[in-house]
Amino acid sequence: MMLELQSAKNYLLAQCPQFPKILITLGSGLGSLLSELGLEKEISFSDIPYFKKQRFRGIMGSLS
Repeated sequence: MMLELQSAKNYLLAQCPQFPKILITLGSGLGSLLSELGLEKEISFSDIPYFKKQRFRGIMGSLS
């Protein structure tokens, strides 16, 4: 389990070397708020090692 977590962490840090100080989790239907916040980076869940894939309609399936 620790190897999987470390692998996912390393991937995310490689994508975002300056990790944000503030993270906001948006639920279903709030994705339109991203345009108001100013999207800087989007990472698909499927690109993150060992990250579970989304199977629900309406879920963006990404970190933004």
